Amino acid sequence: MKVVMLLTAEYAAVESGTGKLNILGVFNQFRAELSAEPPKRVFLVLRIAGEQADNPSTHQLVVKLTDPDGAVVVELTGNFEMSAGAQGIDPQCDFVMEFDQLEFKQAGIYRFNVDVDDDAVQASTAIQVFAQEA
Repeated sequence: MKVVMLLTAEYAAVESGTGKLNILGVFNQFRAELSAEPPKRVFLVLRIAGEQADNPSTHQLVVKLTDPDGAVVVELTGNFEMSAGAQGIDPQCDFVMEFDQLEFKQAGIYRFNVDVDDDAVQASTAIQVFAQEA
């Protein structure tokens, strides 16, 4: 398995009827008044692909957001089912995770780290937070 897409956005959703992934406002940096800024809402979009030869299987997903000092701000852990591959098509799972009320207390690089099955697959994406100029 491998992570084939990992990004942050202003909004994202998977349509229940069609399975289409909708993403709006992809970003990786923003400016904020750190002492007065209200909490942010960030959507993390993740696509994991398997291989055609894979059988249906259960996997563990761990997502951590770390601050510029490396401290964990938020951690999510859960299991997901990867379907079997179809002839000519690799199986894939799309995840949209909404992080509401995130507080970015300092300028710097915050990082979302994704692990599947205890580091069998690992990916990372960063958000750079700049202090708003007065």
